[in-house]
Amino acid sequence: MPYEVLARKWRPQSFEDMVGQAHVLRTLVNGLNNDRLHHAYLFTGMRGVGKTTLARILAKCLNCETGVTAQPCGKCVTCEGIASGNYIDLIEVDAASKTGIDDTRDMLDNAQYAPALGRFKIYLIDEVHQLSGHSFNALLKTLEEPPAHVKFLLATTDPKKVPVTVLSRCLQFNLKSLSIDLVIKQLEHILQEENIKYEDDALFQIARASEGSMRDALSLLDQAISYGQEQILNQDMSEMLDSVPKEHFSDLIKAISTTDASQALSVVNTMHEHSINFNQLLDDLISILHHATVVQMVPSTINEFNYEKELIELLNANIKIETLHLYYQIAIQGRREVSLAVDAKSGFEMLLLKMLYFIPFDDVNAVNTEKNTSAGTASKKDDNQVLSNEVASQMPLKGLNTANDWKKLVPNLKLNGIALALADNSSFIKCGEQVLAIAIDESHESIATEKAKTALCDSIKKYFKRDMQLTVETTNSENHMHVTRRQLKDNQDAKQQYEAEKSVNRDILGQELKEKFGAEVIPGSIKPVK
Repeated sequence: MPYEVLARKWRPQSFEDMVGQAHVLRTLVNGLNNDRLHHAYLFTGMRGVGKTTLARILAKCLNCETGVTAQPCGKCVTCEGIASGNYIDLIEVDAASKTGIDDTRDMLDNAQYAPALGRFKIYLIDEVHQLSGHSFNALLKTLEEPPAHVKFLLATTDPKKVPVTVLSRCLQFNLKSLSIDLVIKQLEHILQEENIKYEDDALFQIARASEGSMRDALSLLDQAISYGQEQILNQDMSEMLDSVPKEHFSDLIKAISTTDASQALSVVNTMHEHSINFNQLLDDLISILHHATVVQMVPSTINEFNYEKELIELLNANIKIETLHLYYQIAIQGRREVSLAVDAKSGFEMLLLKMLYFIPFDDVNAVNTEKNTSAGTASKKDDNQVLSNEVASQMPLKGLNTANDWKKLVPNLKLNGIALALADNSSFIKCGEQVLAIAIDESHESIATEKAKTALCDSIKKYFKRDMQLTVETTNSENHMHVTRRQLKDNQDAKQQYEAEKSVNRDILGQELKEKFGAEVIPGSIKPVK
């Protein structure tokens, strides 16, 4: 007996055999059970998700000798004929090869005749979007009011190319792509029935490569069985699919989560020796960063990523969500940079180094703390770090000596609300090693609340990365000799406005317009270019 490929051997023969598509099955089953039968059904969706299969099952349900039912017997002449593809009252039309108006006319001319054996004459038009415009027009009238014994089952991967006049005459069902878990579950069932050994990680690679298409997954499974000589191994799948071996990818994620640049580059070198596809590696990295971010925002989704759970938990245990977002952006933008690099390896290495270089300061401290805790003892390097921090705290602040320095500093503190109002309306007095003194006029004393002072002080500490104290003095207008940041900004704006108006008044063209045409400059219309 000739070999039958898995995609045909395991094609579902009833609604119960279908994988996924519960939203479609529910509507069809209820309609069949309640005898609410439409004359035209349109099944849409990507390749290999069961459009044609579902149409054939529906044809069985309509013509089964036991009656119209959601559970065809599968044993009668009708069911067996449809399953084998030689049932006379199921006319399958490939719209890709029969696109012309003549083919459509022949089909419609035969539609008026009663079915030979079954209850209904069923036209299954696959890839219906390939029909020509004239063919669609010829089909409209019959599609809207067909003979009582005719049913139309249409299938397409591109419903946008189907005229809206056709769509409005059909019940439309959009079949979804299958999740990795559903694909894996079906592959496990098939391999157990076929008595073939497999590894879970190998099936995960096949399911991921199928991109939600069950037919693609079964075709890859056929190839994998031949490649592995009747067994499905993870290492074999990595070689066959040109994907990244899990152990190498795990080592890379561990290096990233601990910000270990040396280890990360070492893993990349190892992958290069094994001829890893770095573009595929980058796609895998983007995918795991996306999944980790989703899980960190919505922890309940962790069960959707069972085969990546360990790596996701590792990333989320060591990296904050802000940093994950940053890593994801760097990786996405790195697609173009990797393609422009001398070679893919060097491009990927630069991408990794950029990730680890731009890690936020707080995350560096968190990682260092984690390393120190896991080590259990304080190393000499830790002692030197503590000593360097103490020395740094005693160093005078650079770049904060004048009121103008204070004016430039405030925008970098990322303040808002009342803390920003306090900084704007205060003037610089002096800055010592660990104390910053500012003054505020008594007319603005109401904004110098403890909450505002605390927020401003915390921002200053975070910016300079040292322990600081903030003192706020209250002065009256007569004795207030210092200029506030807002006053400095207003003075600067006034100066820029004056220079802009002066420039316009000196402009030769402007002077000629005034002299010849009596032109006037509208007050307030001149704005300086910033």
